[in-house]
Amino acid sequence: MSESIDVFLGFDPGGEGHFGWSICRVNNGQFRELYSGVENYAQAVVNQVKCHLPKNAQVRAAGIDAPLFWTRTGQPREVDGIIRGVVVALGLSTRSSTVQQVNSLMGACLVQGVLLARTLWREFDNIPITETHPKALRFLLKRRADLELPAVLQRIGTESNHQQDARTSAYAARAMYNRTEGWRDLYREPTSINPFDTPVSYWMPIPEQPPQ
Repeated sequence: MSESIDVFLGFDPGGEGHFGWSICRVNNGQFRELYSGVENYAQAVVNQVKCHLPKNAQVRAAGIDAPLFWTRTGQPREVDGIIRGVVVALGLSTRSSTVQQVNSLMGACLVQGVLLARTLWREFDNIPITETHPKALRFLLKRRADLELPAVLQRIGTESNHQQDARTSAYAARAMYNRTEGWRDLYREPTSINPFDTPVSYWMPIPEQPPQ
């Protein structure tokens, strides 16, 4: 009987043909991608993941690049303010869509993200799921002196940005599962709305006292 392997899932919800997914594992201490692709909607993505999982795989955690909780008033979430403040302090412009409010995001990201979270929670026995922000995460890993951007998080060949973001989300899931030093759960909004009652977390490599 072969030994089981720990795998981590990452997702970048979008519209048709823009829903990235990634299956990753750690091999000899190195974070590696096993499979990735793009699909059209949440259930199709989960079907692809189940089809490509190794027979001896143990799915440990998942990361999703979509809001998994919302404020009741529609105002900016505290976690978004934390991330925006840190990346701006480190020199990243937010003139574009670096950290958006939930109210400003497109429908596919919002709806497919929470549908996916609920489906994963059901299909993989209540696995822990973290919200992610791949672009901000890669920036933080490149800029902080004590962290280094792993080569696996770089874009590979002609693959889509959605696959790269999905792989980065899987990396965040692994950090959550391992409680990686230098990372923490930013979720501190107990009065928020969690669609479908899916447990919420938001792991990022941000210190308790971020840069001023």
